[in-house]
Amino acid sequence: MQGRGTNIIEYVRLLGQMLLIRSSEERLARLYRDGRLPGAVHLYIGQEAVAVGACSALSERDFITSTHRRHGHFLAKGGDLRAMFADQIDLVSLPAAFEQLRHRSLQCKVLVRPNIPLTNGA
Repeated sequence: MQGRGTNIIEYVRLLGQMLLIRSSEERLARLYRDGRLPGAVHLYIGQEAVAVGACSALSERDFITSTHRRHGHFLAKGGDLRAMFADQIDLVSLPAAFEQLRHRSLQCKVLVRPNIPLTNGA
């Protein structure tokens, strides 16, 4: 059954995004289990449809913020998978890793409280 203005190709694209988020989260879980991630990891498993659904309604010019479970939003908004993993493994600094998404998404690394001021331009 098709929704108003949506076709099967769009459904497959959205499903693909959800599967990408799920598989990347499962990989993060394995890396954490194996001791390859510094600090804690807050997984987005089970919430993939939230990020994909919300971000599918946004334009390229729209900004988003997220909290400590930001991976799904980052990927659903078009973020680079390698940049996300590089940031999680601490291979590069956060600003360098997310430079390519600078105009699409506001990110903060496991800092929950600054989101409201950051969203409001502080």
